Amino acid sequence: MSHGDYLQALNNLKPLPDAAFFHPRIKAWQLGMCLFYLEQTDEASKVLEDYLKKLPEPDDPLLLSTLAIIDAKRGHSEKAKERIRGAKAWENRFIHFHHVSYNIGSAYALLNEKEPAMEWLKKSAEDGNPCYPCFKNDRNLQNLRGDREFQAFFRKLHDNYEHNRVLLNP
Repeated sequence: MSHGDYLQALNNLKPLPDAAFFHPRIKAWQLGMCLFYLEQTDEASKVLEDYLKKLPEPDDPLLLSTLAIIDAKRGHSEKAKERIRGAKAWENRFIHFHHVSYNIGSAYALLNEKEPAMEWLKKSAEDGNPCYPCFKNDRNLQNLRGDREFQAFFRKLHDNYEHNRVLLNP
């Protein structure tokens, strides 16, 4: 999915049973993101909301932060910020928070809030998600691409990616 072939990813994900994932939340999240990037925001939102309703505590940070991206893209800034606040509350209690951090940064980027966007994107990269292809292909980050701080951060991600690629493929 990080390379931008969302239709292929969606077609691969749909037939998989929930049991094929570490947690069914992951399937819902990935389906939601694929649908979002395919500009099927209503369907993406429905997948995520439906899964949240199944949870005993409907405040899953991964799904809330993904819904924040959708709300930000739709121009629903207050709803996006409300979901961001809900996701942030899990910062020290969620094992894969680097994905949540990335989503929060993406939502802030869509809201044209550069400082918090950069803070959360850097946190994501530092905490386990230094995925150069994600940052390179994500249209949600378009508002940041002309910014010097983002460009320096992006170069650093690229350099680390190339360094590791060379190490792994001598």
